Amino acid sequence: MSNNGHSEHASADGADSIERFWDDWRTERRDSGVTMDSVATRSGISKTVLYELGKPGKKAFLAEETLVQTLLALIKLPESRRHDELARYRLLLAAHTKTGEPPLDSRPSWRRLWLTAAAASVIAAAAGVAAALLLRSPTAPPAEVPYAAISVQNMVALGENDLRPDSTSVYLSSKRVSRCASAAKNCKVADTEMDTGTLLVATCQATGDELVNYNLDSTSSDNPHRARSNRWYEVRLPDGRTGSINEVYVHPRDRGGLGLSTCS
Repeated sequence: MSNNGHSEHASADGADSIERFWDDWRTERRDSGVTMDSVATRSGISKTVLYELGKPGKKAFLAEETLVQTLLALIKLPESRRHDELARYRLLLAAHTKTGEPPLDSRPSWRRLWLTAAAASVIAAAAGVAAALLLRSPTAPPAEVPYAAISVQNMVALGENDLRPDSTSVYLSSKRVSRCASAAKNCKVADTEMDTGTLLVATCQATGDELVNYNLDSTSSDNPHRARSNRWYEVRLPDGRTGSINEVYVHPRDRGGLGLSTCS
């Protein structure tokens, strides 16, 4: 785990791996001074399982993403690095789950340090941890990048300056059109409901229906949080499924294409 991105995780043959990810995590945990006893107590995961994470042939070889979020937070990684490491793990998991091996899950009652909040703080509104603002390097991404990590921002711009959680969850669509959950269109990707802070891996961009993140009958046009766009990101899920999300439903820093290629 490093401030310098994914390339430093590559092994001699140029490939990163889940095993390397968890070896990096254990090294980071040791260097941070956080004890394994503390991690085990707070996560609800036994020390045996924590030592086996990423070890080939072990039950705990894979971990569900919520557990990964928790374990990265417990070793006190800065938010910007959590963003990079979550994106790294998501790609590794997506590549590996073709085998059908189920990931280890964890549901500690205080989990989702950054996943359940609202807008600019993956949990600023609900838990006080600014994880939706997992900061990315301010430098512009290069053209034609193969993937990019994006964070969902399922918020509605109201009035002159308000930005509030949407009353319904956003979801992925199999077509780049509005209202895919309707019976008439029926293009919602099943079981992909997401709230603010959910981290996704986008693989390309395309144009489709133009969507907005505000009420069309609103009389206020000066709200700085208002967004309108016909740009959609195609997303790959860990189980191999794909779907699209309009960029008005992602954090402002993740809009604009991010250097992704045009979807074929």
